[in-house]
Amino acid sequence: MNLELIHESLRELSDEVLQSALWTGKSDGEQSSFTEAVCVLFNDAGLEKALDSGNLDKDYSKSLCRRARQLRALVNMIDDTGTPEQTLGHAKMDALRDAARELMELFTTETRHQTPGSPPA
Repeated sequence: MNLELIHESLRELSDEVLQSALWTGKSDGEQSSFTEAVCVLFNDAGLEKALDSGNLDKDYSKSLCRRARQLRALVNMIDDTGTPEQTLGHAKMDALRDAARELMELFTTETRHQTPGSPPA
């Protein structure tokens, strides 16, 4: 897993102001979308593979793994085929932002306290 990409994606998925700037093209020189942020997190950073293989469960706490699965479920509930504004205002986006924020905090805390070969908390 690429923890730097995970952190960057979770920061974007947790921050409504950043989302609005990036997803509506109001950020000079930067552009993103809900789909891009999700793809970076689950595909590029390897979170999907870690979840599906069970490796996340081996290396991180039950709380972190549960929150990652919850975030994945929330992502699947959001239809982003409309405008960026519609995605930003989707009824599940606040819950997704909260889950992403909590997951980012868990990754930060647990990664900081992990030593190679240590069991998850």
